[in-house]
Amino acid sequence: MKTLWALNRKAESRLSMKAAIGGFDGDQRVALSRWFCQNETGEMGCSVHARASCDLLAADVEHDKVLLGDPDVTLAYIRGETCADRLKADKLRELKNEMPDSSSQAYVEALIAIEVSPSSGMKQLEALSQKEDVFTNEARAKLIDLAQTEKELTKVRENWSDADAGDDGWFYVGRKLMARYNEFKAWDKTIEVGFKMGEGESLDPQAAKSFIVAAYRSGQTKMALSYLQTYFDHAQDDQVRAPASADGFEEIAREIRSDFSVTRLPTKLPAKKRAKK
Repeated sequence: MKTLWALNRKAESRLSMKAAIGGFDGDQRVALSRWFCQNETGEMGCSVHARASCDLLAADVEHDKVLLGDPDVTLAYIRGETCADRLKADKLRELKNEMPDSSSQAYVEALIAIEVSPSSGMKQLEALSQKEDVFTNEARAKLIDLAQTEKELTKVRENWSDADAGDDGWFYVGRKLMARYNEFKAWDKTIEVGFKMGEGESLDPQAAKSFIVAAYRSGQTKMALSYLQTYFDHAQDDQVRAPASADGFEEIAREIRSDFSVTRLPTKLPAKKRAKK
C-alpha cells in the first residue's frame, strides 16, 4: 500500500487499504488508518479521501482514548478532526486530559490558547516550532494558516529551510508555504520554496500546481510550461486529479497551453524517490 502511494498510484493504494483493513487487529488497523489520515491530509488537504481515512482513525480513538498516548496518533487525529470541523475549544480541553505525552499536551494547549487569545496562542506555537519533536512541523503549519501578512511567514520559512529535508512533516509545511505565498502574490518566494522542495526528487502535484501558478504569474512562462508538461500533461492518473487549486491552476494551465499551442502529452508523472514512513 505504501509503495503504491509513493509511486503516485494513490487509487490503488486506497483500494488495497480498504480491502485489508477489515482483517487487521486493533493496533494494525489504527497504524494503517493513522498513516493514511496523515498522508492524505498532508498531500491532498481536507479531501474526501482524507476525511474517509481520518474518520476510520477517529472511530478507534473515540472508542479508546488510550490511543492518544501515541503522539503520532494524536497528530493525525487532530488533523482529521480539524478537517471535519469538530475540534472546538471544549473538545480540545477534554482531549488534553487524555494525553500523557508532554509534546501533545503543549500543542493542544497552544490550540486552546488561540481560541481565547490569538496572540498568546501564536507565541506558544512559535515556541513549539523551535523544538524538535513530533509537533514541530504541525506548529509551523498552524502558524502558516494563521499568518495575516507575507512578513509573518518569514520566520517559519527560515526555520523550515534550515531543517533537515525528507520528513513528511517538512514537505507538509513546504506545501503550505507555497500555497500561502501564492495567496500573497509573493511568486518569487513560492518558486524559492518549490526549488528547495524539489532538491533530489520530484514535487507532488499540489506543490507542482503552486509552482506553475507562481512561475506563470511572475512571467516565467517557459518554466511554467516545462513543469506543466512534466507533471500534468499525460493520461488520466489519480494523483494528478488532486483537489482543485484555490489559486486558479486549471485556468492558468489552459492559458499556458494556449500561449504555446500545445496539448496534453502522454508522459508519466515522476515517481517520488523518498520512502514514506
